[in-house]
Amino acid sequence: MKADYKKKSSIALGVVLIALISIMETWMADHRLPNPASPIVWSVLGAVAVVAFGFFCWFRAKAHQAPD
Repeated sequence: MKADYKKKSSIALGVVLIALISIMETWMADHRLPNPASPIVWSVLGAVAVVAFGFFCWFRAKAHQAPD
């Protein structure tokens, strides 16, 4: 059970990192070729990162409480 929660928390952390890297990439691309949809993309990616970070914290806490 503990290993399952750790695996899920690692996946959630990976999603957070991918979302943050995507935000940085679109931010740099927006400086080169501005796009009016960029703030929408940033807000969606930011929301994904926040939710995934919440799942990361939740599953990490469950891993610490779960029996081996």
